[in-house]
Amino acid sequence: METIVKEVTRLFIFGKNDPIEVTSLARFNKETGEEVPDKELDEITVEKGEAIYRKRHKLIDPKVITEFRQNFDITFEELAEIVKIDAFTLELIENAGLLLTDEQNLRLKLLVENPDAYKEYFSICHGRLGKYKETFVKDVTYTFCYDIDEQIEVTSPLCFDKETGEEVPDKVLYEAMIGKADAIYRERHKLVSPQEIIDFRKQTGLSQKQLSEITSISEDWLPFLERGEFPNQEENVILKAVIQHPELIEVYFKETNTSPDEEETTDY
Repeated sequence: METIVKEVTRLFIFGKNDPIEVTSLARFNKETGEEVPDKELDEITVEKGEAIYRKRHKLIDPKVITEFRQNFDITFEELAEIVKIDAFTLELIENAGLLLTDEQNLRLKLLVENPDAYKEYFSICHGRLGKYKETFVKDVTYTFCYDIDEQIEVTSPLCFDKETGEEVPDKVLYEAMIGKADAIYRERHKLVSPQEIIDFRKQTGLSQKQLSEITSISEDWLPFLERGEFPNQEENVILKAVIQHPELIEVYFKETNTSPDEEETTDY
């Protein structure tokens, strides 16, 4: 399959009633004109959208937080203690691009823009903790809040300093814990999984555009569902219905006079 790359404009909704238009590169099938999934280009597009959102709301950039910690040689836990933000949340803000709340943003900006007031504290922390030496892994229970009235407890291994007992940031273990929580939330609400959508498209030969037409789910949103975003109730019902009745896809191909295109069912 021969492809081309061209600019397209997409609409993102990062907050309530806060649409953001992003013009970025995307890959297309040269013959059919349909978009072909490209993980690298898609991630760049999302990052552009997040950057616009941060600039619009004057949110501190995660890189600024990283540079700040490196300059003062302090850990997530030490910074979390100062700004009164959970260390786990701080890790997600800095490394996974989690968008800040107004309160979190204010606390971090005040600190980063006025570091002199905390130099004595940093000095004490650095002298007390120093660098991590030997670590160990043990199970810890965290509570995740997915909705206002819904909490999910997850027990998963995390890394700790053997001498001080303090938690040591470990991205792989954090991501595994989040994956467990997401899985519990999906099972509780009987949500279709990203892999089910990907496997279904592979099985039927549907492109994202074709599945979008069948389900009336935005073609821009489908890649996010395949990467792990949660479908809303309406999206979940229609996706499960289509997946449970693959024979209907043959009807779709006949009525639209189209055919499956296995090269456009790329797995993320």
